[in-house]
Amino acid sequence: MNQSESPSAAPSPLTRAAMGLLLAGVDVYTVGGLLIVALRAISGERWWPLTLLTNLLPWLLLPALPLVIILALAHHWRRMALAGALALIFAALYGGLFLPNPRPASVCAAPDGGCQRLRVMTYNALGNDYPDLDAQIRLLRESGADIVALQEVSPRLAQAIQRELAEVYPYRALYPLGIPGTGLLSRYPILEEEAFQFETSFLYHLRATLDVNGRPLTIFNACLLY
Repeated sequence: MNQSESPSAAPSPLTRAAMGLLLAGVDVYTVGGLLIVALRAISGERWWPLTLLTNLLPWLLLPALPLVIILALAHHWRRMALAGALALIFAALYGGLFLPNPRPASVCAAPDGGCQRLRVMTYNALGNDYPDLDAQIRLLRESGADIVALQEVSPRLAQAIQRELAEVYPYRALYPLGIPGTGLLSRYPILEEEAFQFETSFLYHLRATLDVNGRPLTIFNACLLY
């Protein structure tokens, strides 16, 4: 036999060890990802470490997409199936965000063109963790928004709003509970308001109906840890 056609050398022990560690990491990623998704579906947001992880869920699931292809090319079918399950979960939860909207909303649906234009702002105040209260008040005052949906409203911020923004936003619905807190600031009268929780979450959400120049407008203010 020609010496130049000698069979390929077997992988070295170091190469085999590195490959074993790589595949073990894939197993930890896929099984751990499925476990996080399952626990999230069962317990919701009742356990704060799980809530923290689910905030990162899009980034945790994203590597599953290329991983499916890599494992298929390497003929690791069992691992590919687990990664494929994570990829399907990613597609189900976030795939629609990458698709064009087939029915874009009309700028003005009124036949006479007499639409009421509103500037709406949403602002997460970060509970008691935001150190510069004056900066928050200044941001709200200078926003120019007609309606501001607030999340994670602290007692300090609520007191400052009542004290310094009463003229800018004469109508307010504030539930200053820190991280679970919620609120709404409006230039228009608030006819009804309701703060509520879902069974799987410690956060409060808000439903409010406003009187916008004689027309009722219902707003939902939700804070989601996802």
